[in-house]
Amino acid sequence: MTQRIALMALTVLAVTANDLAAQAGTPIVVARTQSVFELAPYAGHVLSADLKSGPLGTRATIAGGPVYGAQAMLPLLPGAALMANAAYSKSDLEARAPILGGLRVGTSEAWFVDGGIQIGATGDGAGGRPIKPFIQVGAGAIRRTLSVAGLEATATDFAWHAGAGFDVVAVPGVALRAVVRDYVAPFDFQEAIFVDVAEETMHNIALGIGLRFSL
Repeated sequence: MTQRIALMALTVLAVTANDLAAQAGTPIVVARTQSVFELAPYAGHVLSADLKSGPLGTRATIAGGPVYGAQAMLPLLPGAALMANAAYSKSDLEARAPILGGLRVGTSEAWFVDGGIQIGATGDGAGGRPIKPFIQVGAGAIRRTLSVAGLEATATDFAWHAGAGFDVVAVPGVALRAVVRDYVAPFDFQEAIFVDVAEETMHNIALGIGLRFSL
């Protein structure tokens, strides 16, 4: 009786060992559902914004113009990523008055550099939704140069920003991206032209469309 039990135990151990050996030779595939780095170049349009208001409805305005930029995202955990953004825009500087409309008096060049957090799905996921909305918040700086009649005035101003958008996954690792961002900052006349002029908060709203690459 004891010999039979021992023989059965040895048989079970032999079968188990054979199964474990077979499994050890089989590669284990783990699906990666989160990217480790993302890059999103984009192009779009910055809406016009009032630089300074004057009497009788007059105002200096930065006209709308093209914007080109790129965003880099470093996912920290599912649904959150560190984000860095850099963009450039050049447009006309206009003097506006009621009835007369706008008159081009110069140009405005601006660099937008900022960082923050992106909240929303990162990467393409595994079997996830093809449309992935997100929001972005953070802070940075706007360096703007105004050129009028050969003279230039430059100021660098702290800026808050908030934005929202969505990615549409096209193929694994590539998605179409649409984003709108609002940079909130004044223009520092004291730094630019050494004249203490009251600052006015500007909303620089940028609309962008591009691609998002996930690695």
